Amino acid sequence: MHVEGAKQMAEFKAGDVVALKSGGPPMTVEEVEGSSVFCVWFEGKKSERGRFTEAALERYQPQAFAPRRFERS
Repeated sequence: MHVEGAKQMAEFKAGDVVALKSGGPPMTVEEVEGSSVFCVWFEGKKSERGRFTEAALERYQPQAFAPRRFERS
């Protein structure tokens, strides 16, 4: 049920792991202010920070690795 004026619940919270919908490294949400999501991530050994809109982010889904089959020679 939609109620006019009701505050929409934030999609993300501190500690969530997210990524840009357009691609990029996994990022950890530090803080959410309105529709702004403040994230931290690593580029190599360097820590980076940035602010993104909720609309630009999605929950990070790590790639599932298929188990390797080793054949005996």
